[in-house]
Amino acid sequence: MSGTCGGCSWHRQNHFAEAIAFYRKALASDPGFAPAARDLAVALHQEGEREAAHRAYESALELEPGHAQTRVNLGLLLLELGDVVGAKNELAALRSLGSDLADALERRLREKEPR
Repeated sequence: MSGTCGGCSWHRQNHFAEAIAFYRKALASDPGFAPAARDLAVALHQEGEREAAHRAYESALELEPGHAQTRVNLGLLLLELGDVVGAKNELAALRSLGSDLADALERRLREKEPR
């Protein structure tokens, strides 16, 4: 597959099951195709499949450890799952990458911390 445009079309229309199927097919054809791995994780997350999304984000990061948006998304998912330590680890990874996206995750972490 040369791209994930077909999946993106489903995804934009909130047809997550179809998008997920498309991304999985793309990854079956090319397991190293990072855009499909990232998009699969996001679609699973939006579909509410949190555990599957967690695994998919981890897989995407194995392909592209420096992809900042994927790290933010994983950090946000970890917060949803109650894993503050994991989210802080993602924040640290973002800081080490020098990513401006770290600020968004840091704000969400502050919101979750007890006052």
